[in-house]
Amino acid sequence: RLKMDYLDLYLIHLPVTMKKKVNSKDDEMRFDKEDIIPFDMRGTWEAMEECCRLGLAKSIGVSNFACIKLSQILHYATIPPAVNQAREDVRVLQGKRNTYECMVSTWS
Repeated sequence: RLKMDYLDLYLIHLPVTMKKKVNSKDDEMRFDKEDIIPFDMRGTWEAMEECCRLGLAKSIGVSNFACIKLSQILHYATIPPAVNQAREDVRVLQGKRNTYECMVSTWS
């Protein structure tokens, strides 16, 4: 559907799965606990690694992942995340960010 041969960067947007038609209550991405359903992070990452091996993605990474979630991926990844994209806002201090061997990209 994208009508292209490959993606330069393919990201997991959030380390959770949401029920369909759930809208954030505000720009802070806060959701009720009952709106979150189990997420197969390992299976998703392995499928993204396969996209790299097939040449469908040049690089893979994550977005909105806390350090603990990123470290979980690194335990089983054969292709480590190239990017950790995270929110950067002067009103929201993030603490430690790039303790892993991947680039950091920010959004606000």
